[in-house]
Amino acid sequence: MRSARIVALTAMAVLLCTACPAQKSTTKLTAPSTAPSSVAPTASPATTTFTTTSDPSATTSPAASTTAAQATSSGPTAAPAATTTPTAQPTTAQPTTAQPTTAKPAAPTTTATAPVTTVAAPNPCSAIDFRNFTYNSSDWGVVTVVDGQGTRGTPSAADYVALQIRAVVSGDIGGSNGNAETAVFTNANTGGTGQFSDVQIFTCTAKVATRITSAGVGDRAYDGVRAISISDRKLYIDRFTDASGACCPGAAIRQGFTLVGSTLSVVGPGAKRRFLSLDGDASIPEVPISFLPGTSGALVSGDTATARPGGLDASAGQRFTLVVEAAPPGLPNVVLELLQGATVVATATSAGSASVTLPATAHYRLRARPATAGADNGFDAEITIT
Repeated sequence: MRSARIVALTAMAVLLCTACPAQKSTTKLTAPSTAPSSVAPTASPATTTFTTTSDPSATTSPAASTTAAQATSSGPTAAPAATTTPTAQPTTAQPTTAQPTTAKPAAPTTTATAPVTTVAAPNPCSAIDFRNFTYNSSDWGVVTVVDGQGTRGTPSAADYVALQIRAVVSGDIGGSNGNAETAVFTNANTGGTGQFSDVQIFTCTAKVATRITSAGVGDRAYDGVRAISISDRKLYIDRFTDASGACCPGAAIRQGFTLVGSTLSVVGPGAKRRFLSLDGDASIPEVPISFLPGTSGALVSGDTATARPGGLDASAGQRFTLVVEAAPPGLPNVVLELLQGATVVATATSAGSASVTLPATAHYRLRARPATAGADNGFDAEITIT
């Protein structure tokens, strides 16, 4: 009996369980979502949720979402044939260690530098004595000079010429043959009061001088030539201007030239300075020395027999420079002195110069005298105060 009751109860329990609704079991599968920090993240893998049932006869209709795939059914559900979204497998970047690179030092470079040598242009004219030479000019014809002086005819003759060589300078002024040229400052008198000055340009080969051109004739204060020099491949000619009569120029202009072919070509603007003659009446105690506006120098001229002192005011600490031109060959030198009261502050002789810092704010005098007592001579000088 007892066994029969156990069998009956067991059968009843089976019937009751068959009538019960199916129980769902839920399982969540979560794919890893965090990539290792050593790799730049790609798309984060989605989290997929699966719902299963223990009823093997159920029909499954899957529904997809962006974050999970979930199977649902209006009837009894069974384990779905799950559609799985591929998940990127995380990868770990292998660390790369940069290999240090050591730059090789560049091999030292040695550059040989040739010494710089300045070579003066050859000067075939140095073999020619232009103070003992025969000149031929279209203005006054042919004249031979000896020791810088020459005449043709007598003073009363129509063709009379007295020629004087005032200066001879040589240097490269741009001629086409690459040699130095020679410039000769000439002054001609034809018997009247006129003093016709010019600059003759020569080139030389094999002890033969060839006249190329001339700068043009001037007469005393009317574009008369005062001085010539050569520097920096340029010929500089000082000419008188601002005349108050042929005797009396008020200024001089220094103009630069270069030789282009057979023509003297002007270079840059001229530099104008006041010109003063210190010659005058013995009753005049002093000739005032002044400068043109915007300039710091002046030219002075005179003769030691008749020159008056020149006077100027200057300040302590200013720089005074005095340059005396050379006396013509055979003529005595002169001495120019700057005095403060009875004290000699600066001294320069012919073809010399002096430069001093003035000791006081005061009145100064420029005095000319012969280098040898009784041997008077003319002089030309340039003074500058800065």
